[in-house]
Amino acid sequence: MKRAVYFNTGTQESNGFKHFALSVPLYTHFTSPIRRYADLVVHRMLHSILQGQENPYISSDVVEMAKQCNIRKETAKTAQDASMNLYLSMFYGLMI
Repeated sequence: MKRAVYFNTGTQESNGFKHFALSVPLYTHFTSPIRRYADLVVHRMLHSILQGQENPYISSDVVEMAKQCNIRKETAKTAQDASMNLYLSMFYGLMI
């Protein structure tokens, strides 16, 4: 299964917003803004829209933020995988 990525909806075709498991035509996901920077950005955008204000972000900035969030997420996943492989290597090495 393909990993999820962050992106600015203004830069993608709308048929690409589907959720793999839910199979819904349009989908966005965000959690508590204390967890991920991308969620904080979405919360700020929604808050400004609900307050009748303009979007606080320029589209090109959102594109760059999404790219950086994707890089950080991929790096964290790679570090997690490497850590698990190291632990398993040490574990199996001790058993021999």
